[in-house]
Amino acid sequence: MSDPSEPRVVVIVLTYNGRPFIEACLGSVLSSRYPEYRVVVADNASQDGTVDFVRSRFPSVEVVSFDRNLGFSAGYNRAISSVREEYVLLLNQDAEVASPDWIQELVRTIQSDPNCAIATCKILFKDNPRILNSLGGMAYWWTGTVDIGFGIPDSEDLPPDFEPFSGSGGAMLARRRPFDEAGGFDESLFMYCEDFDLCWRLRLLGYNTRLASKAKVYHTFSASLGRLNPTKVYWVHRNYLRGMLKNFELSSLFRGLPQFLLFTAAKSVGLGLAGRDGALFWAPWRAIGWNILVFRDTLNLRRGIQASRRVGDSVILQVMGPKGFEPAASLRRRFRISSPP
Repeated sequence: MSDPSEPRVVVIVLTYNGRPFIEACLGSVLSSRYPEYRVVVADNASQDGTVDFVRSRFPSVEVVSFDRNLGFSAGYNRAISSVREEYVLLLNQDAEVASPDWIQELVRTIQSDPNCAIATCKILFKDNPRILNSLGGMAYWWTGTVDIGFGIPDSEDLPPDFEPFSGSGGAMLARRRPFDEAGGFDESLFMYCEDFDLCWRLRLLGYNTRLASKAKVYHTFSASLGRLNPTKVYWVHRNYLRGMLKNFELSSLFRGLPQFLLFTAAKSVGLGLAGRDGALFWAPWRAIGWNILVFRDTLNLRRGIQASRRVGDSVILQVMGPKGFEPAASLRRRFRISSPP
């Protein structure tokens, strides 16, 4: 008989042309010391033989194939809808499990608090495992999201109940019921900030996120699009603005939007000069343009989100992160790590 304290968990690895990473990823997952789990690979129409390789090399892994690249949000939504487990563990294809007890640690963390909807891993850079990639996400209110701890040395000196504002979709455990209640991932976001947006909406419903600091994962940073990439800049900027427009109260929007537009201007000039690339300059403005085009859809979603919210922005802003703009020292550190070697 199964131990009720060890509920069944499904690990879902979303892949897209992941052949260079998937063997190490799945090999590490299958070394997990947890009695009640299974592994599913959800493939976004890879063209590099990922699906055939997984089926031949890892016969115990279930494979679900999509007929086109659905992106992170829709890909995970469809994969999650196809499973029955209450606990769903999402893992990037370019991540490797560093601690075999990671599932136990995630389950223990999420079950320690009935309001915890997401338990997130401690993510370390694979090429330098002593440096943090993420302890979860936060946001400077009018600037955008950042990974907590990004680029600083790892430390075990963390409170046991550490609460990031959001989990990292690269390695996090979700309770199925709150995930469904929040509506899952916003599929228009495709990739980047979709995890933050989900956790933001969960926060509005009264749920929280916790860090399982002993559940460690190594991550190959920005393997999908490269490091300082105009496409990544575009997705991150446009998706955070979409989140602001959906999730903030009107009073917060009136304060935040002018500052976000000011930041957009500064960001475009700074990236254009630093990267010496016109595409980097225009990426934030393209993000603004997309949000104008889809504003009616955003407004429709906003009505439902605001009608169902149980927590006001007076609380949300206090736990989201620091007000205003990201400090120059943090920007320089992120730019240094994100720039091509």
